[in-house]
Amino acid sequence: MSELNSIAPEADATAVRALFGVKRERSGMQHSLVPLPARLLNRVAFGMTECWHWMGPDNGKGYGRITYEGRMQMVHRLSYRAFVGEIPEGMYVLHRCDNRACINPEHLWLGTYHDNMQDCIAKGRHVKRGQKK
Repeated sequence: MSELNSIAPEADATAVRALFGVKRERSGMQHSLVPLPARLLNRVAFGMTECWHWMGPDNGKGYGRITYEGRMQMVHRLSYRAFVGEIPEGMYVLHRCDNRACINPEHLWLGTYHDNMQDCIAKGRHVKRGQKK
């Protein structure tokens, strides 16, 4: 993760892709031949914030998704696996930035369902049943 710490917030897509040796994915390329970091970074937009904004398909709720290892998976979880390490059974990958489309591993952390609910309440995002957002 030390390589990620050296990336300035204003880093552009070219610099980050170069850091990880990523070349632009060609149309029709077999995904199984493309390393996971390259697949992820090829669909990221870098901009005004430190977030790595996923520009690929999402699940309709703002979380990015791709087919990986033969099944549909959430890209923030895959980003954590690719750049940080494995995710223990039963753990959630949570966002520090509260941007569902963000896959910056520095913005992701492991927690339980309870941790996620506590984070939600602490940040004022929790809506009780029957209340409007």
